[in-house]
Amino acid sequence: MEFIPAAEETGLIAPIGRFALREACRRLRIWQERFPFDPPLEVSVNLSPRQLSTCDFPRVALAVLKETGIDPRTLKIELTESAIADGDKVLVDPLNELRALGIRVQLDDF
Repeated sequence: MEFIPAAEETGLIAPIGRFALREACRRLRIWQERFPFDPPLEVSVNLSPRQLSTCDFPRVALAVLKETGIDPRTLKIELTESAIADGDKVLVDPLNELRALGIRVQLDDF
């Protein structure tokens, strides 16, 4: 309850988010190679609305996809319902960019 707001307030949410995304995709690639299922294993990564609106996240996501070599369709980005419910129009373009890359965007209701 305190960590994410503190990370957002201090501006650390972007580097933390990049690290989390990169590590999740790196591990996914290892697991996909070790356990080649059809359909392939997938990973979901929670994303802060602030991260999505302030750090050019679609560009970051594309770089991580290229670096790790995972299929974008095996990556799910999850946002809280409250992020979408606020009606923040700043989020619409980045979400559309992620979907255009083949990344799935889902709501997380925690």
